[in-house]
Amino acid sequence: MSARAEAALGVEGTCGASNGRKALAGRAGSVVAIEPQTGRVNVMASVPGFDPNRVPRDFAQLNRAPGSPLFNRSAQSGYPPGSTFKVVTATAALDTGRFTPLSVLNGDSPKLIGGVPLSNFGNEDFGDVTLTAALTNSINTVWGRVGEIVGKDTMFTYMRRFGFNSKPPIDLPGSELRSSGVFSRGKLLDESDDVDIGRVAIGQERLLVTPLQMTRFYSLIANGGKLVEPRIVRAVQQPDSSGWHYLNPPLPTPSGVDPAALAVVRDGLWRATHASYGTATSVFGSFPITVAGKTGTAEKSVRPPGYKYAVLQDQSWWCGYAPVEKPTITVCAVIENGGHGGTAAAPAALKVFEQYFHQNAPPVGSIYSD
Repeated sequence: MSARAEAALGVEGTCGASNGRKALAGRAGSVVAIEPQTGRVNVMASVPGFDPNRVPRDFAQLNRAPGSPLFNRSAQSGYPPGSTFKVVTATAALDTGRFTPLSVLNGDSPKLIGGVPLSNFGNEDFGDVTLTAALTNSINTVWGRVGEIVGKDTMFTYMRRFGFNSKPPIDLPGSELRSSGVFSRGKLLDESDDVDIGRVAIGQERLLVTPLQMTRFYSLIANGGKLVEPRIVRAVQQPDSSGWHYLNPPLPTPSGVDPAALAVVRDGLWRATHASYGTATSVFGSFPITVAGKTGTAEKSVRPPGYKYAVLQDQSWWCGYAPVEKPTITVCAVIENGGHGGTAAAPAALKVFEQYFHQNAPPVGSIYSD
């Protein structure tokens, strides 16, 4: 399945060279897939990759290679999560009781969030919408306002409960793992700092997360509210023994989130892949196995090779799980400078589901996505 995931990441950027995307397009990104009930890692693909047989012989050459193939993008690279993070905001908003599925907010564009205008994808106006519809449609102006109402203190509290603002607990060298959270000049910020929480709520501002941490959070949504500890090693063998010692993964930690709140979020994620207005319906709507999940498109300042100044590039995200009825796999895909979430990351994640379930998807049609 890892080979299929690596192949799926071979997606080039979708916009022209005028904004530097052509110079950055290529195979770079990550796919992570874990079992939502146990945290066992099925896939941790990072592209560009390398042949382990070349280490340590060619270590120096690999270390200097374009694209940094030795860099584990799954656990070491921080990306702005974009709209995939709205699920964090939705869960916090519902669990606190500040909002219900039928709470109505105005989804017109633009809106002043943090004193600065914020627009929806394509500058679309949605009028008054319920919270569930706002999640399915991925309406920036609604979720920015929800984040402001929930408040900075509460948002940071839920982020910590969901495994953010820390390094992910996994059986890899800890010094190499990346913390997630809101950063300023390398410092991890908290609720005492000046943070535009409305933009954090939509996965922007100075928020950075790893694909591994987002897969862990979406597993919490899939499994009914338990935070798993991802594990790679399943068994060990002593040098003087022919038998294997199988390791049980650590027990997941209950998050304490109201099951009713989780049910609303799961319904919104199902609609995002199956409703006529869902942001990934064209990718997953006809797949034989029912998939639920969320697209994301996050702007990041990047300086292309040979360019004097940085330009804004779209980091393409998709996170979700399947089967909806009893999830057995959670997948997050990120493609650097890949365009919109439904254009690049969602089709890459679909390839992993195809391999896992031994099912082929029909051709993907036109894509509406943020």
